[in-house]
Amino acid sequence: MVTGWRGRAPAIIALWVACAAIEALLIGKIDPQETPVGVAIAALAAVGAVSALAVCGDRYAIRLSALLALPKLAASVVRDTFVVSGALVRVLLGHAPEDRLEEIPFDPGGDDARSAASRALTVASTSAAPTSIVVDVDVERGVLLVHRLA
Repeated sequence: MVTGWRGRAPAIIALWVACAAIEALLIGKIDPQETPVGVAIAALAAVGAVSALAVCGDRYAIRLSALLALPKLAASVVRDTFVVSGALVRVLLGHAPEDRLEEIPFDPGGDDARSAASRALTVASTSAAPTSIVVDVDVERGVLLVHRLA
């Protein structure tokens, strides 16, 4: 385990940049009053997350390639928000929403830190979009049970 802030600085900076980018993408604008607050909160979140991992032990080892998918995830959240809005309008007009349960093949990996990070990011990213949520992770069968709003 790396000790001291020096060894954790790259993780804090990477997480800070990722959180700030997500905030900017989700807000959709750079505002002189809101953006500095978002960047400061992202810094606090990054320091808190890395500190918590240092105290309880590094259970996750996130690959940089996983963080590169964040802009695509943010775009899907925005797109799916329109899908949910359309479904809400249809429900208000008396039509039942179209939804379904899907089984998605999923390799849960092992008990190592990289596999734990992969599982956590897969569940979080699948559930982040408003049209889907992971209901169950069946490790033995290697599938995610996902509820989707069509």
